[in-house]
Amino acid sequence: MFKILVLFIVFFCLQITIYSQLAIKSPINQKFLTNDNKNYNFLVLGHTYGAPENKHSVFPSSSLLANLDNINNSECAFVVSLGDTVRNSTDIQLANYKYFFAQKLKFPIFNSVGNHEMTDRKKYESYFGKTYYSFAFQKELYIFLDSELDDCKIAGKQLKFFLECLELSKTNENIKRIFIFTHKLLWAKNIPVYSSFLKHINDSRYKPDENFSSVIIPLLKKISRTKEVFWLSGDIGCSWSLPLFYDKNKSLGITFIATGLGDTVKDKAIKMHVGEEVSFSVFSLALTKEKQLPLESYNLEYWNKHFKKEKVSFRPTFISKAFRVIFNKYYWVGFFTPFIIFFATRLYILAKK
Repeated sequence: MFKILVLFIVFFCLQITIYSQLAIKSPINQKFLTNDNKNYNFLVLGHTYGAPENKHSVFPSSSLLANLDNINNSECAFVVSLGDTVRNSTDIQLANYKYFFAQKLKFPIFNSVGNHEMTDRKKYESYFGKTYYSFAFQKELYIFLDSELDDCKIAGKQLKFFLECLELSKTNENIKRIFIFTHKLLWAKNIPVYSSFLKHINDSRYKPDENFSSVIIPLLKKISRTKEVFWLSGDIGCSWSLPLFYDKNKSLGITFIATGLGDTVKDKAIKMHVGEEVSFSVFSLALTKEKQLPLESYNLEYWNKHFKKEKVSFRPTFISKAFRVIFNKYYWVGFFTPFIIFFATRLYILAKK
């Protein structure tokens, strides 16, 4: 009887060990990815701290928090965050993100860090662990990269890690698709066809990556002959940008997607449907009567037409904001009002004399 009990305990411990090795656990909210269906959904969110103009807020985007119930009812297996989850990596902002959003999700969340988390790298890592990692789920490989390392380049140990993931996927017949996640739109910066689009993202002030053109793209192009490749990024969506981008680059065999929030009426996310094929639906986070377009509509042509019509082609700067103030009629009303009052008073006094 004692031997049977010992064998049972050993077997039980072995099963727990095997399960822990295979289980996929979120480093953000500690929830496990348990969806057993071959067909599943996941939600993609970007730039979730919201509007840069809300400088004093220590909470995530209002659009995000207001839609927490809708997100939990979205029938997703997990959530992907594309970085800039907080304005700065302070204890209060990281804790607010964790306790008021991440832990209230019904499913796990995985993040590809942005520049705002990396204002204090050590503090972020103390809360949420390492900043680049991967996991395989069903027939898909998910790779989360840190676009803030090495001056916004995929280099050094991270490049080695990335290439090893890609090389292993080449020989793994069970892997049918590869999803790559970065905060920065590294592909837009390094592929000339996206130069016009690059002008209208949240921030493009970083240099091209030689490794991207010479090593990463050639390998992905080769892999795309036998597997689907998707690259998703999250540094769009501010008031001077748009919330969605989509381009299926046929020459490279890679589908490039971007999404981000800015606390605007345009705020949207993407719901990915994974099964025999991959499809997308737009997940609106704002109450608006605007006609909902499919994700595929937000292509290069759409962006170029939009900003040509809006005549907006830059990220607001001090000078552009100053010009905006100067050419506002209310500025001049305020400017001349004291003079009008002064001269009217003087005339009244003179008339009394």
